[in-house]
Amino acid sequence: MASERDNDVKFLDIPSPPNVHGLDIGLKAKWGRGNQLYVFPSPSEATELVFELRRPQQQPQAQIHEVRWNTDMYSPITRKLVNESHNTFKALQKFGSEINETNRRTQLVKFSRRYRSVMKACVIDLQTSIDGTIDESEKQEFMGQVQLFEIIELIWSLCEILFIENLKGGAIMIHLLDWVKWHFTQPNELCQHALQEDNPENSSFYWDAIYSFVLQGRVGDARSLLALHSLKDTDTFTSIDELLRKMPIYADFSGLTLGEFDLKWRYWQEECARRLDDGDFGHQKNLETICKILCGEDQVFVDLCDLCQSWYQMVISKHLYTNPTVKAFDLQYHIQPCIDAFGGNSQLATLDNIIHAALEFDIHQVIKESSAQLSNWWFSAHITDLLHHAGKLDLQKLNAQLSNWWFSAHITDLLHHAGQLDLQKLKVNIFLQLPTCMTD
Repeated sequence: MASERDNDVKFLDIPSPPNVHGLDIGLKAKWGRGNQLYVFPSPSEATELVFELRRPQQQPQAQIHEVRWNTDMYSPITRKLVNESHNTFKALQKFGSEINETNRRTQLVKFSRRYRSVMKACVIDLQTSIDGTIDESEKQEFMGQVQLFEIIELIWSLCEILFIENLKGGAIMIHLLDWVKWHFTQPNELCQHALQEDNPENSSFYWDAIYSFVLQGRVGDARSLLALHSLKDTDTFTSIDELLRKMPIYADFSGLTLGEFDLKWRYWQEECARRLDDGDFGHQKNLETICKILCGEDQVFVDLCDLCQSWYQMVISKHLYTNPTVKAFDLQYHIQPCIDAFGGNSQLATLDNIIHAALEFDIHQVIKESSAQLSNWWFSAHITDLLHHAGKLDLQKLNAQLSNWWFSAHITDLLHHAGQLDLQKLKVNIFLQLPTCMTD
């Protein structure tokens, strides 16, 4: 969008049909900052001649109208977000580069989580406003803002895992599983539906809930649901429960090296494959499906793609059961088959493109897509600053890629909103802290 805006015409003509007097009073519009147009009358040459022949008092008074859209940051709640996040912004500018890398990463994660805490507080305030209003249009506006900030928090937390978090041995799976668990709650909803039945196993949601828990690596929750089945004490149920119970999960505090964990995990999965090949679950197709997930069979993930919900959740689920020690940078090499399972690249939406760029470690594209597609500047401005302090972003390269439009549409908009808040000190602080390459 940045490059498109650079190539746009300076003025936009908006013709109108002649009025009852045969006069053609058109409009013109000029781009302002970000999502802003200045609209004003633009009569034709013939109409201007008629005006000249009229007495001065009969000539229309030209007015300039400001038109804005996607004004998410104008509400009192989002203004509060701007103010509170500025405190984190100021503290981050004072953050020294002389400390060692480990401590540096730890502190940067804390800054990132402070931003996310502000976001979550904003979402809570918006949800409270939804419950407290009876005006339907206002309620829809608040709901749209909730959805926007939930998307922003989703992207931000993924960037935190990929680009900022200090991961032991580079292993990323345990953090990705937490990311999926907290942002994609369909398994919880399926479980609740199943538990509403007197006999949960008779619910149409029962097995889908179990599959969903297993796909997210939540084997404890899956075992709890299996324990409600009337056949829980049979050999087949006892066998699958044992496999779930013994499934190794790598964590920083596990005390195992990556090599030791990998050896333990492969031994466990060989046991899963052996029981599957021996037909231990042949008479219980639902348990057989669970065992196929544990064995990492490709087709079972395609068959259950609806429960994965998105291609990027499928990427995580497949790696959990095929390569749980995968490094963050290697995720990108296994993305395309999962995208294809969800209809191919033509089906990718805005959020898909941003997450795709993140998983490919294309940070500049993450910023570019976010700047172009998300309807406010807040995320792009602050995640750029955070990644710059993490040493992951070359602002001169970014500024060259996005041109001055990015700075104008987002940083300048930040200063504009600060003025709306009468936070003149905030405006000055932000401008003074910006890197030179972004203010030239």
